[in-house]
Amino acid sequence: MLLLSIHKVRGDSMSPRIPDKSYALILRTPIANRLGFMLPRVGDTLVVEHDSLGTIIKTMVKIDRLGRFWLKGDNDSSVSMHEMGPIRLRQVIGKVVLTVKNKKPAEAATYQG
Repeated sequence: MLLLSIHKVRGDSMSPRIPDKSYALILRTPIANRLGFMLPRVGDTLVVEHDSLGTIIKTMVKIDRLGRFWLKGDNDSSVSMHEMGPIRLRQVIGKVVLTVKNKKPAEAATYQG
């Protein structure tokens, strides 16, 4: 398994910080933990495998007394923290370390040859 992976962001739940169709470079949690350089912290943007929502990207806002993570999206259109419920470490795929934002067609450079 690789230490880093790339995920394509789908949807607006993290907009405007991470727009739809952007790419996120992920430091994969299981391997990073074994190597001793990462446990998720409040404020980290994480990619997780949610039981009912599938693979999602959200920001960690708190860790409860049981060590569970509570996440939320940046956009009001995102599923609420309470609807999502708590996340366990085993569900965390990794931490977002870099994003490449998708440019809207009007902002994208065009070539006229």
